[in-house]
Amino acid sequence: MGRAGAQVTADMDLGVSVRIVAAERDRVARMMEVLDIDEKSATAGGQRRDADRARMVRSHFGIDISDPTGYDAVFNASRMSRGEIAESVVALVSHRVSG
Repeated sequence: MGRAGAQVTADMDLGVSVRIVAAERDRVARMMEVLDIDEKSATAGGQRRDADRARMVRSHFGIDISDPTGYDAVFNASRMSRGEIAESVVALVSHRVSG
């Protein structure tokens, strides 16, 4: 869900909260590619978006989004492919549902 999804759905019995992180260099490169912007704009935009999201979650829920204990799992997209992350999340959900 993103943007506080883990906090909004925290009380769901079968819910799974995950956070996907990546190295700044990888995030900047992706933003440059997707948004067709230069490195300086991508870096500034990413830092601004991170700060805005952290501030919103702290303001509404009183928590630090970077605290890994607030999630069932944290995945590093700089070290795992999208497919590996997806397979891991599916396995986690399947395990949660089957009990």
